[in-house]
Amino acid sequence: MKKESNEIMDMAFNKAKQYEMQSGGCSQCTLSGIFDALDVQNDEIIKAATGLVDGVSLTGDGHCGSLSGGVLAIGYIFGRKKRVQRYDEVAKSEFTLKKSCMIVS
Repeated sequence: MKKESNEIMDMAFNKAKQYEMQSGGCSQCTLSGIFDALDVQNDEIIKAATGLVDGVSLTGDGHCGSLSGGVLAIGYIFGRKKRVQRYDEVAKSEFTLKKSCMIVS
């Protein structure tokens, strides 16, 4: 059964909030909540998000890590691969990312 977009967003929010209340680490909690809602399993990117907690590296300077976690999730789903790509492939990937960020905000 396919999940509706509102159901996915509600589940992502509730899971992220639950993770934040349990352990903190806004970037990882947001990313984990989104991944849970989308049935994505990738502990490596959750681990990589550690440095984005509380601005960057617990500095409290800059934007909240939850914004970074959300952007990481969008990039994970819509971003380009490591291999070298033609310019038009890169532009398409970046356009999709920008469009996704505008929908969320």
